[in-house]
Amino acid sequence: MIRRIKSPPKNVHQLILDPESVRAVQSGEMTEFCRVTGRLGKINELINGRSECSRISKDGRNWNFWISPSRGRPEFKHVVRCPYGKTGDRLWVREPWRPLTDPFAIEYRADNLVVVAPNAKDYEGLWRCDRWRSSLHMPRWACRLVLTVQSVDVARLQDVSGDEDAWDKTNAKRHPWRANPLVWVVKLEN
Repeated sequence: MIRRIKSPPKNVHQLILDPESVRAVQSGEMTEFCRVTGRLGKINELINGRSECSRISKDGRNWNFWISPSRGRPEFKHVVRCPYGKTGDRLWVREPWRPLTDPFAIEYRADNLVVVAPNAKDYEGLWRCDRWRSSLHMPRWACRLVLTVQSVDVARLQDVSGDEDAWDKTNAKRHPWRANPLVWVVKLEN
């Protein structure tokens, strides 16, 4: 039998979080996050390669960046779509987890909460071992947190966050703090 997989609604996007961030969201301590993802990373590479970003504008979910390779040369418009959507969109959180076999359940690494899986027999392939799985491999049905986007903005990292050590712990290789990259700043509703 062939099962049709429904595509998620257009206003729902995924957000990958580590266990520490999941706990911060649950306690209300984390109300915004900063990320460099997708084509925004390419924009940073262009800017750091001695190009200038003269202006930024927003058009719905799309952001327009006008970049000039050097002074006196024409500007090029680069359109980047925010992977976290726009105001009012929802983010389903992917977090580290593991399947348990007795009963068929999901355990979340952030707080060791165990939830019985719905229709476990439909997902028999998951239950082969009970090792921890990356949040990248968390299926949509196992999501327990859905967040609403209050606002999305683009800003320089050092204008938004003062936590250099936390940023460089995960981003130092591609987008170090000292480079002051452009980041998505996403505020979440409580």
